[in-house]
Amino acid sequence: MKIRTTVSICDMEFSLLGDENEEYTKKVAQHVDRKMREVSASGGISLLDAAVLAAINISDEYFRQVDSAENMRSQLKDYFDELSRLKDENAQLRRELNKIRKSMQEK
Repeated sequence: MKIRTTVSICDMEFSLLGDENEEYTKKVAQHVDRKMREVSASGGISLLDAAVLAAINISDEYFRQVDSAENMRSQLKDYFDELSRLKDENAQLRRELNKIRKSMQEK
């Protein structure tokens, strides 16, 4: 079911239709509004220019976050691989310790 939400971006009202709840849609619109106001704060640019610059800034943030998440996934994979290797090494050392204990008990 589509949800209709009215939002304000740069003092203009927009009626958005989407799958997300109203709170989420308003949060997204507020982010766009904030970004547009940031780039237009220097003055002298049109609303269209502000929208394009805000879109570029938001896209930049998005791609930086995607790269950051990918780096974190890669680090986690490396940590899990190392953990697996250490578990295997631990198991091997326990087997060797048990052999040594058993041979000492036989003496």
